[in-house]
Amino acid sequence: MKFLLGLILGALIAFPLAHNLGAGKPLLSNPLEKKDLMEKTRDLAAEIASETGKSLDESMADIKKAIHDATK
Repeated sequence: MKFLLGLILGALIAFPLAHNLGAGKPLLSNPLEKKDLMEKTRDLAAEIASETGKSLDESMADIKKAIHDATK
């Protein structure tokens, strides 16, 4: 009985942690949280800025231009 309880409790703890780990989120964040498009764009711009060494405004302008070109 203790084994089954431990197995169930372990699964309830492990699945959300594994989901966050796979999504690249902090481990103890909400795994069911949905980000809106603007938050995703800001995160993408911050990531691009850190990789390319450009400022956040320059990266955001590049992303806006790419989105504009893709939706023509």
